[in-house]
Amino acid sequence: MDVYGGWRARRCVLLGCVLLGLLGGAAPARAASAPSPDAAIDQLNAWRSMVGVPPVAHDASLSRQCRSHASYYRLNPTERGHREKPSLPGYSESGDRAARASVLAYEEAPTAGVAPWEPAPYHRLALLEPRLAASGFWSEFGLSCMQATALDATLRTPALTAYTYPVRGQRGVAPSFDCREIPNPCDAVPNNDGRTPTGFNISVQFNGPWATIAGVDVDSATVAAAGRPPVDVIVQTRERVLRGGIVLIPRRPLRYGTTYVAAVSGTVAGRAEDGTVTPHPFALSWDFSTPGVDPAASLRVTVERVTRSRVHVRLDLQSDEPREARISLLKHNMALVRVTRQITGPTQRISIARPRHRVTRVAVLLRGGPRHIGVAARLATDIKAVSKPSRVLTARARG
Repeated sequence: MDVYGGWRARRCVLLGCVLLGLLGGAAPARAASAPSPDAAIDQLNAWRSMVGVPPVAHDASLSRQCRSHASYYRLNPTERGHREKPSLPGYSESGDRAARASVLAYEEAPTAGVAPWEPAPYHRLALLEPRLAASGFWSEFGLSCMQATALDATLRTPALTAYTYPVRGQRGVAPSFDCREIPNPCDAVPNNDGRTPTGFNISVQFNGPWATIAGVDVDSATVAAAGRPPVDVIVQTRERVLRGGIVLIPRRPLRYGTTYVAAVSGTVAGRAEDGTVTPHPFALSWDFSTPGVDPAASLRVTVERVTRSRVHVRLDLQSDEPREARISLLKHNMALVRVTRQITGPTQRISIARPRHRVTRVAVLLRGGPRHIGVAARLATDIKAVSKPSRVLTARARG
């Protein structure tokens, strides 16, 4: 499973899924995980508590496995996936086990923790699995690793219990999903090229008295806002990565400043240890809301000056709320340079080292919000629209 950015510069990994980013320069010196394993597990448990599933324990041995895989990745930065090759430097059985059993993310901002996996439904389902009992975490050398397969089959509920995301009454839900996942949920949407954003992907998971889930049948599924036609959604239930859950994919981005009601009904087929399958009907209805203002609508990006070695960018944001901004210099849709800065005021000037290749776009990803899992907005400005810098950049295309 892979996740890749709207700028096609990164991918995300979960048990067959990879979140790729752009490497920049030589590997850093050995350092501690950021965030620490304990802090990352606390983030995960805060998220799980919001959803209503039990907390997981921090297994230090699983964190050590992830650390081993980070060391392997430092020596083999082009090897991204869920296996280590014994023939390559840094290989270890411990790291290979982590690669096969973890959610992986590449080139995320330091201290990002679990945030990269929240928008991608297949990653989300693994980390919010009701029977996940333990996990480990390590983030270093541009690799984040969180274990996601330590399940406990005894963590059952006496009757069918459903867990939705977004949760009931959740505010600030991102209106769109930018297709940053492989397998890519956007591929399930007819006439979507795999890059066109959909609405935020809604997920439902189940627990109950069964040993395993044999299947889920959905009789009806709707997402609607008061006074507006129902949202056109794609319903996924059969994909292996769903782990017995459901994903609803709105074909188009949701509206800002809108409260939606999602309703799903159907049957979960629970299989007992002796193979007996028992149907468990469900009918769910809950609401969530998107943020009232599109953050990108209040952001202005200006390329003020371009020199032989630097690109000087000014960000004007109609808000004093601290946010994290990721600024990328791109050639068409390929990120060449990426930096992350904390935005602490309405105006901030940022100087970025200029790559040797021709730059055609500057893109900014904003992160912020009331929770550590916030909404994201993007705004792209074509440097070609800035006459003098455009000529300078084109002249430097020879390197």
